[in-house]
Amino acid sequence: MGTIKVKIKDRKKLRQFLDLLNDLDYVEVLTENSSRKESKEGDFFSIAGMWENRDISLQEIREKAWRRK
Repeated sequence: MGTIKVKIKDRKKLRQFLDLLNDLDYVEVLTENSSRKESKEGDFFSIAGMWENRDISLQEIREKAWRRK
């Protein structure tokens, strides 16, 4: 999956553009709150739950992270 960011200069054309995108079944339109500042390192909470249903302990993660050769 690819993600692009588009800036529409004319507010009147924005509605038309969004209608066009919504007609495409393979496109998901994500809106973003314009008052929120974007983090350059990404959104911390976007990875929430990534360890869900994984059979791994905190100790195992530490051992792998600090393994010395």
